[in-house]
Order: sequence, then C-alpha cells, then structure tokens
Amino acid sequence: MLKHNQLNNNVLRFMQLDEWKLITIKGPDSKNFLQNQLTIDMNKINNHNFYYASHCTAQGKMLTNMQIFQCDLNYYGYIIRTNIVQSYFNFIKKYTKIYNINIQCSDKKILGCSGFNIDQIISIIFKYYKTNKLFFIYKKNIFLKFLTPVNRYLIILNSNTYDKVIKYLNQAHIPLYNSDFWTKFNMEIGYPIIDNYNFGKFIPQQVNMNNFYAIDLNKGCYLGQEILNRYFLKKINTHKLYLLEGKINKIKPQIHSLLEIKTDYLLNKYTFISSKILTLYNFKNNIWWIQVLLRNNINIHNINNIRFIEDKQSNFIIKNF
Repeated sequence: MLKHNQLNNNVLRFMQLDEWKLITIKGPDSKNFLQNQLTIDMNKINNHNFYYASHCTAQGKMLTNMQIFQCDLNYYGYIIRTNIVQSYFNFIKKYTKIYNINIQCSDKKILGCSGFNIDQIISIIFKYYKTNKLFFIYKKNIFLKFLTPVNRYLIILNSNTYDKVIKYLNQAHIPLYNSDFWTKFNMEIGYPIIDNYNFGKFIPQQVNMNNFYAIDLNKGCYLGQEILNRYFLKKINTHKLYLLEGKINKIKPQIHSLLEIKTDYLLNKYTFISSKILTLYNFKNNIWWIQVLLRNNINIHNINNIRFIEDKQSNFIIKNF
C-alpha cells in the first residue's frame, strides 16, 4: 500500500531526534536507585550493550519505557520521550531524595541515522574503525546500534560535535530529517511510544515491553513488581499492542479517535472495539500507521475491516500482531 521511497529502509537518512531526551544519573547510589525503580535487573547491565526497561508506578502503570546503558562507574543514561520529561521528574522526585544521586535531563543532542552502508558512513564521519558492538562510547560520543527493522544508530553528541556533524552533512548534501522516521522504525518493531497523554496508563505487558526483555520477574523488589508478577502468573493481561495500516477519507484521526470492526459481512455491520491509540504516523500518500492497544481476543479473521467511527470510508488492516 505504501510507495517504495517511503518504506525503503535502505535510503540513507539522518534524523534530528528532538522528540527524545537523554536522562543521566550519577552518584554512588545510582545503581541501587535504578535497581529499586526499574523493571530490569541492573546487575546484568554492563558497558557492552544497551538494554530496554520500564519505570512504573507502585500500581504497575508505566511512566516511561527506555533504552538504558552504563556510561561509566556509577554513571548511567537512558532515552525517553521529550514531552514526558517534566511529568517524569515531578513523579520521581519523591524517590530520589533519599539517594546520593544526581539525575538530570541532558542538553546533549541526539541524532538518528539509518540506511545503506550506514556503518561505513558513520565510521567516516566520526573517524573510527567499524565495530560490531551495539553500544560504545567514542571520544565522549555515545552510540546505540539497532538491528531492526534495519541497521540504524542513535548517537548522543555534545553541541560542538553536533554542529560539526551538521556542517559535514550540509557539505555532503545529505538531508536532515525530523524524528518522524525514527518513530516509524519504532512502530515497525512494536516498541510502544509513551507520550504525555498516555503517561502512567499502561502495564508494561499490555504494550509488549516483555517482547524487548524489559521485565525481570526474578529480581528483588521494585516499583510495580507485585502487579507485573500477577499479570504474568495469572495470565490476566487482556490487551496487546498492534500496528494498523490503512487510509482515511476526510477526517484526520486523533489520539482520542475511536475504532470499530466489521462483525457481520452480510449486513455490513460494524461494532465498536475498545482501543487506546498511542501514536499515529502519516505517509504522504494518505497512508496511515496507527499504534494502538486492543483487546487480545480480537477476531483475526476481521483484520482487514477496521475503521474509525467518525470516518466510515476509512479502512485499516492489522499489519503486525
């Protein structure tokens, strides 16, 4: 349904990831603080890789998901959405007071890049030898390499290095895109986009964070652990994250838009379905991707017949489930 040049993941792209922020935490209690807060076992984290994790309330509702990594001894960093930073800090400040830590939102710039031969291009720009590592720090620049849905990098830079990279891209006539394609990549692999309007609303298992090995059910106590364990042991998770693809007619969908599914083909009858939209992505040819939470008992035989209630001419299929 999508035009080749819009979905071709081999096209070289550099992306300015203003919609993402680096959170840093330093101090002798940093590991202990994170161990008591996050869903991942911090004892397994080292400086050879990055990891997925969630930070939840005591009720098991997810404040944010993240990619977390160790920069140095008692020094960690993680990536979250820009528009939840203030809400996130307001929530966790009551927990940080008893720890000897310094937690901040970094002013470093974040770039994303992907496409054909991206490993070689990155090594040329930053003048380092190519490596197979998925996480490394070179001249204080932080590199996270993702292998799905295509080879891509998230690079954290100080302002001076960022300006030099932008100058290089301009001289090489390499365009700089916004965050949209990075969001599209995350939607494609099923990574939930947690923004301010769904802050603290979902259990991690509901939005597939278990698929990213982001939940350790065997570590010691942490915020929300009892709820997450109960969801796992009693198998009471009733929802799942889906990626829809389709077209709209005239009404632009919104986060609060409601969906319905065809339940009777003879009478052409549609029925309301419980749904929570996390994010939407609009391609130029009126194709939309929608990351949405649906009940996991949805009839997969109807996956080609989902539409918005306010737009009867819209039509969506479940692309990933």
